[in-house]
Amino acid sequence: MYELLWFLSGAVLYAILSKLILIGQAVMFIREIQAHSLIYLISTEEDISFFRSLKYDNFEETGLSEDEINVLMKIDQATIEMWKKTAIAKFNNTLPPQFKGLKIKNWEEATKLVKSFTKVD
Repeated sequence: MYELLWFLSGAVLYAILSKLILIGQAVMFIREIQAHSLIYLISTEEDISFFRSLKYDNFEETGLSEDEINVLMKIDQATIEMWKKTAIAKFNNTLPPQFKGLKIKNWEEATKLVKSFTKVD
């Protein structure tokens, strides 16, 4: 009788531990996918910033006034900030329902996640 009890408790313990390990591996996999996706988004933002600086240099060469360039810079900055917020919101919306706890709050948190992920590699 004790043997059966030990066998059943071992089977239950195995089932619980295997589920926990599976969940842990899934979370690690989702985090890795998040980090790689965020690397692409951050790289895109850096490229956009570079092209914006080229655009402003060209504006200066064409003779636009400093005030006009400043207005364009503010508009571009507001557009980039909106793009960042939208990108994070869409990124969070694509997470599977069981991993909604892995949502990212803002662009700064995304940058920190990428930095922590790339330090490990």
